[in-house]
Parts: sequence; C-alpha cells; structure tokens
Amino acid sequence: MNAKNRYFYPVIALALILIDQYLKLASSQGFKINLGFAKILFVQNTGIAFGLLTSQNNLLIWVYVMVLGLILFFNDALLKASRTGFWLLIAGLTSNGVDRLFYGFVRDYIAVWKWPVFNIADACINIGALIIVYNFLKKSFTKQASE
Repeated sequence: MNAKNRYFYPVIALALILIDQYLKLASSQGFKINLGFAKILFVQNTGIAFGLLTSQNNLLIWVYVMVLGLILFFNDALLKASRTGFWLLIAGLTSNGVDRLFYGFVRDYIAVWKWPVFNIADACINIGALIIVYNFLKKSFTKQASE
C-alpha cells in the first residue's frame, strides 16, 4: 500500500472525530437548529444506546478500553474484513471515549423524529460494525458456496 492510501483512512477518522467534537462543543454551548424532522440540541448521555447502563461511567470507560483493545488486537482480521468499518469504529469509540473520560458522559446532539438523540460517533460505531459484520457474513457465505 502506498503512502497516499495508507493515510487516507486515519485522516478521515481524525476528521470525523474533530467534526464530532466540534458539534458536541457547539451544541453544549447553546447552538441549536430545528429542521422539523431533525434537530441539533444538547443532551448528556450517561448510559449507552436506548438509555441502557445509565450512570455507569467507570464501567463504560473500561468497556470502551477493552473494545478498543480488542479491535486493535484483531486489526488484521478486521482490516481484511473492512478497512472502512475498522476506521469508523476507531473514530466513534475514540470520540465517545474522550467524552466519557473528560466529561463523565457522552454529549449527544442529533435528534431525528422520535429516535433517541445520538451523535456522529454513535453513527460511526453502528455503521462501522454493520459494515464489518456484513463483510464477514459475505465472505463466509461466498466461501461456503464455493465448497
């Protein structure tokens, strides 16, 4: 892999982290947008998705560290499955991990209809995980079909 391609995904991940952190800061300082179907607003999330594990920040920091460690440990397999999914996971976990470490909660700011409020990091984590699972399943089924 040449140097240009080697840095593409880490640079995109860093850009996603910076954009997410900027929007978290802006929303926490009162920046709001209301588009009717979607809003930018500020919510302190002490748990994880759908209100689970509220006020368990220390546990969640350890979970983030363990998951990030596992991702880095299995990076070869994950990179083979999906470089895009891998770097989206890294970006999302890093940005939300920074929040948990420095604020004791995750700063969420995107509200769409009646869906729970989320942020770009949450989207990165979910999309990255879906891409990786899809690619693992696709390779698994392709391998089975060829046997």
